[in-house]
Formats: sequence, structure tokens, C-alpha cells
Amino acid sequence: MIQSTPILSNDSYSFGQKARWLALLWRTWNDRRLYGVADAILAQSPNPNPAVLDIGANVGAFTRAFVKAGRKPRMVLAFEPSSYVFSILEIVTRRMRQVQRHKIALSNTTGSVMLQTPVKASGSLRVGLSHIGDDAAGNAFSESVPTRRLDDFLANNGIDSIDVVKIDVEGAEQLVVDGAPNLLKTVRPVWYVEIDESRAQRFGESAQMLFATFTGNGYKAYRFADDFSLLPRQQTRSSMLKQLKRTRAGMFIISWIAALVIALLLASVRWRRHAPEKLDAILADHQGFILVFWHERLLSMVFLWPRKHRLTALQSTHVDGRIIAHTVNHFGVNTVWGSSNRGGASGLRKMKRILDEGGIPTITPDGPRGPARKTAMGPVALAHLAGKPILPVAWSVERCWRAGSWDRLMIPKPFTRGVFVVGDAIAPPASGGRDDLEDARLALDAALDRVTAEADALTGQPPLDTAS
Repeated sequence: MIQSTPILSNDSYSFGQKARWLALLWRTWNDRRLYGVADAILAQSPNPNPAVLDIGANVGAFTRAFVKAGRKPRMVLAFEPSSYVFSILEIVTRRMRQVQRHKIALSNTTGSVMLQTPVKASGSLRVGLSHIGDDAAGNAFSESVPTRRLDDFLANNGIDSIDVVKIDVEGAEQLVVDGAPNLLKTVRPVWYVEIDESRAQRFGESAQMLFATFTGNGYKAYRFADDFSLLPRQQTRSSMLKQLKRTRAGMFIISWIAALVIALLLASVRWRRHAPEKLDAILADHQGFILVFWHERLLSMVFLWPRKHRLTALQSTHVDGRIIAHTVNHFGVNTVWGSSNRGGASGLRKMKRILDEGGIPTITPDGPRGPARKTAMGPVALAHLAGKPILPVAWSVERCWRAGSWDRLMIPKPFTRGVFVVGDAIAPPASGGRDDLEDARLALDAALDRVTAEADALTGQPPLDTAS
């Protein structure tokens, strides 16, 4: 267990934040609202003295309720990464011998991550909305916290039996579950999950995807009625498809069908390379570069790129990312797992290794969630780290469909004409300073817009209104 930093004597916090801390402590001491919920959760376990995990314990209201419940747990492990509220958790549970407190964040990887706690206009911290990730929205109090996989934590501490798991981690619930396959499939405790759809989307996840993870592993899903009785949650056709996507066989079938349909469609298009000598010269003598294109032009790129010069794509580990990875593998594209933007350090390191070996990593700089045609910092940061150039490319067709997705994905119509265009390479930023990286990001934005506009002009494709 890790001891917290004292709050009242810590100059990092304002007077108002310290006053808010005292108010939270007092409120938690006197909070009885969760006792009925805790009783109802523990009642689902056949063990009369269950072992409980409280993941996202916050100030300890749920932890305290578990201990005070009618069915006394033999052990409650409370996980809370925020220094601010962990100090309250310590005080509230200090005399509870069943409670073990751990100041870590549980995720699908081991390492460290930034924890963001939004700050109100008044200056007080919105402790119930703390979340992991590099992307703080607005004013936020940031701190670096260690991350662990739940399975690894339990194994390292010799814990092989857990009866109840409560998770409330502001949208990162899927990451916690992805880090606990043994607990999910073998130990099979009762799970109580609180998830907010809008916050899950911050991580490219959703409540339905999490629901499918559990039902795909044989769990039955219920929800609490007002009197804490359990009501079955009905499985929809949509959730059944999501369940199929999470199985190994389902991923193989979906990716194989997707690759076949894409190959048949794109093979019908009459493609040509504009100024082919330009790409030939680049590929004849290079030491590695970063291939970039807008996310809306993703579909045809794996088909158009010469297979002799294999690409490596960075894919997120959530289920849709894995299906995309399996699909592009059929076209000779290698994949590595990670993200160039969210929690991006590990993803950038993997791509840097590819560049150091003279390979060609590829990134859609406005992916995976947008906004469309707005470059994130990942590609230019990678170019600086590796000292390698960025090559913008684009393709276009005379006739196409546009998907209703955030990027307005371009889908060629059968038997149309298409063109592939290579832009001018962009040198890596001179330094890792904020101004140099921002200048490089804006230059990449402009270069991608130019090469995309050139491809569209060659095919007569009207400019895309990204505001629509």
C-alpha cells in the first residue's frame, strides 16, 4: 500500500481546494446512502464472507458501505489513484481492518499515465470526474500515477479468489476488464459496473461493448430496480453482433469477409498513379519515413500501396481496432498495438523502433475519432523522436459514396476511375519544443489538404465540406 500526500500541508492545493477536501471528508463520514446498494451487490455472491474489489473507490463511500453491509466481507481492496481523494479514503477506512488501500490505476497495461481531475470555475476539484489520459479537457489538475493490470496485481499479491468486483472509473471500465482476462473467465466473480456512455467514448469504447464482453463470456446481465431487486437486461440484436465481434472466431470471420469485399470492390476500380516516378524515387532509396493520409481515405490505401514495401499500422486494442488490424493483415500490412494520441508514449515508442529499422509506419493523423482533417500531435512528435520525414499521400475517385461517420469515409463505387497522388515530404521538426512541434503540425495539416485537393481535382471530385 502507498501512503498518500497530506493535503492540508501541501502547497500544490489552494485554500479553496483544502476547504473542499474537509467538506468531502465530513460528508463521507456521514454518508449512508450506499448501504442498501452495497447490501444488494454482496447478496449476489454465494460466499457469506466475500472478497471485494472496489475499483475507483474515490473518497471511500462505497468501500465503507461494503464493510458496514449486512454480509461482512473478509477483505475489501480499494483502488484509487488520485492523491486528493486517496487521502480521504485513508482516513475514512483507517479503522477498518478488512480494507487494503492501493493508490494505483488499473488498466490493460503496466506503466504510468496522467490522471486528470477537472477544476471548476470556483477552483475546487471535480473529484468524481477524474480520468486517466493525456487529453485534459479545459482546466484540470494533472498528476502521474502508476498503472497495473488487475490480473498481474492479484497474482503478485497471491490473491486467487475474488467474489465481487465494483468498477466506476469514468469511462475506462473496458480497460480494467481487458487487463483481467483470468478474473473474467476463470475466477468469475459478481461484477457491479457503473459506466457513462459519453465518458466511455473518450477511450473509443461504449457501454454496449462492455456489455458484450461480459455476455460473450457467459455472464448474465441484470440491472437494479428501485427496491434493489434484480431485473434481467434484455440482449438486443446489436449486442449479439458485438458479442460475436469479441470472439476469436467472430473476429476472423468478420475480418475475412471485410477483406474480401474490399478487395473485390477496389479491384473493379481503374486506378492510375499520378507522377509515379516520384514515389519510385522515394522507395528506391529511403531509411524509413512516416506515411500519412486523412482518415477518410483509409479504405483504398492498403490496396494501392505496393506490397513490396510493407506498411506497419498502429492500431488500438479495443475490439474494432483488432478487427481492422486483422482485415488489413490480409493486404500485407503489419500491425502494432497502441495509440499515437491517447496514452501515446508506448505507441510512439513502437513506431520509432519500426523507423529505426528502416520501416514505414503509417498513421491517420486525424484518427481514430477526429475531428476530421485536424492533425493530432502524434505524427510530428514521432518524426522528431526518430528524425525521419513524413510523407503525405492521398487517393480519390470520380464516383464514390460517403459514409455518415465523423470522417465522411470515402468509398469508391464499382468500375469508377481513381488516382493515387504522392505529396512532398516534410522534414522532422527542428526540436521537440512546443512551438516547433506546433509549426510542424500546421505544416502537415496544409500538406495533407494540398495532396488531397490535388487528387480530388484530378478526378473531378468536389471539395468535402468538413463542417457538414
